[in-house]
Amino acid sequence: MSRNTIREYLRLIESIGIDHKAALELSDEDFIELIYNPQSQNAQLPVGRIQLVLNKMDYYIEELRRTGVTKTLLWHEYRVDHPDGLSHSQFCWHLLQHQKRNMAIYKIHHAPGEQMMVDFAGDLLSYVDPETGEIKYCQVLVCTLQVGRLMFEVLRSQSNQNLPVE
Repeated sequence: MSRNTIREYLRLIESIGIDHKAALELSDEDFIELIYNPQSQNAQLPVGRIQLVLNKMDYYIEELRRTGVTKTLLWHEYRVDHPDGLSHSQFCWHLLQHQKRNMAIYKIHHAPGEQMMVDFAGDLLSYVDPETGEIKYCQVLVCTLQVGRLMFEVLRSQSNQNLPVE
């Protein structure tokens, strides 16, 4: 925990008027309730930084499913609203913990190189046909052999023409 976070907690404890030793004896839940209780004299205190992220976690997970959205992009969006909020690493860690709770895991057993995983990666790429000057669009096909650590990238044109490979 950073010094500034500890200082903030000490400031909150002093504003409530309880002893530091008494605060240390409280459970985390009781401490949070004491500090951020809306009925107390500290009703003006903001919700904790972590709770702000947790409240929007479903939104962040949904946004990550969209093409081009990254954790860093979401963190920058979060920091615009909360400049003194969580660091990038803490934001990503809490996001990962939330994803793990909802993640189904199934282990597939197979021999190395027995299966190939195939997928089209990202947005369409384009190139200019040197003969006609026409812009051609193509997809990036990524294939990898399981456990074999070999990766092959093959470009496939939508017009089924061979692409120049350099």
